[in-house]
Amino acid sequence: MNNTGNHADKQGGKENIQELILLDVICEHCRNKMRPEANFCPVCGRSAKGRVPVVLCVQCRNKLRPDVKFCTRCGHPVGQPKKQPPAPFYTTPQFINRMNRDISVLKNIIILFVILIAVNIIGYLTINEADTSFFTFFGFEIFDSALIIAWLLVFHRNILDIYYNLDCGIRKYAVVLIAAIPVYIAVHFVVVLLTSLLKTESLNYTKSYYEDGYGYLTVILSICLQPALIEETAFRGIIHTSLRKFMGVKETIIVTSAAFAILHFAPISFLYLFLLGVYFSALRHWSNSLYPPMLAHFLHNFLCIAQETYKILPE
Repeated sequence: MNNTGNHADKQGGKENIQELILLDVICEHCRNKMRPEANFCPVCGRSAKGRVPVVLCVQCRNKLRPDVKFCTRCGHPVGQPKKQPPAPFYTTPQFINRMNRDISVLKNIIILFVILIAVNIIGYLTINEADTSFFTFFGFEIFDSALIIAWLLVFHRNILDIYYNLDCGIRKYAVVLIAAIPVYIAVHFVVVLLTSLLKTESLNYTKSYYEDGYGYLTVILSICLQPALIEETAFRGIIHTSLRKFMGVKETIIVTSAAFAILHFAPISFLYLFLLGVYFSALRHWSNSLYPPMLAHFLHNFLCIAQETYKILPE
């Protein structure tokens, strides 16, 4: 075992060429896996002096014995660095076509974003009129939803594939459920701090609904379900997926989150909306699915409603 470790250090210690990640060890008598610090095998009771280390293939992360020369799963040579995909080669016409496609995609999402801003500005100006029925607000929500769905179906049908990715892992949904309350509490106190520093009143999303006679179910549909489905389709679906074609992950998350915060037209809330956007976009990238960010968005808005209704946390 010591010789193997010394050999690994000589091969890849300086340039990190050979990646030997010790996971556990195997008893040489009964082949049982045990922790590296174990002195005796828990199955056969033999001394662990003859234990064999288990290492990882740098290419596919398969568990291997260090004495093998090739990975049993992918065939990658042990001790060789991870293979990098070759850079694509484009002829001049292909490069021009690719640039034109990227520019077309970028122009498309910019046009969508400008249209959404225009619609929201008209909506806010119309709703703030004294003689305007609150029913007009639902009309703008329906128009927003129809616009984004139509834009998705006409210009971005390839993005529909992420809707089929239901099985992104129970662990990812569990993370969303567990993180929902801590994330909301952090956002709530950020808002409280900002409103106290700027001496402004915090927004109340449910007051107008209740004053116009709408019930709790309507509030949940309008404030929780519609934004979770439609806003996530627009930002984490259309915009995020389109930007990833010619941007890195960090740049895509930052741009998408900034656009998400800007569209809400709430300067005092820009910071926490941007951070929420980063959280939703990170979930989108981590899960490669829209359902975890949709669930996170729904839960956050639902907790906002619960706070406004029952005053659970101090204001």
